[in-house]
Amino acid sequence: MAGQAHTEWIERALVKIWSEELQLTEIQLTDSFVALGGDSMGAMRVLLRIQEQFGVAPGLTDFFQAGSIANTAVLIQRSMSDAGVPDSGVSDAGFI
Repeated sequence: MAGQAHTEWIERALVKIWSEELQLTEIQLTDSFVALGGDSMGAMRVLLRIQEQFGVAPGLTDFFQAGSIANTAVLIQRSMSDAGVPDSGVSDAGFI
């Protein structure tokens, strides 16, 4: 699916962010942040890192509604597109 390939680099970055926040070594793209032990304070830290790395961040409510890495990646990609942020798959943080 084209959308999936388009967000793959975002998903990889989110796996790293979630893994560090939740102190887990294995996270699936469909896992729920809350089901993995995430809470509102953790979500705020994740959103701050998303903002730092992608130049955009969903709101807290949108983040919880998205639930999974896969859905959050789509949300970030749409936000980047809406904000005119280049979506090259490469960032200053070295994601690719």
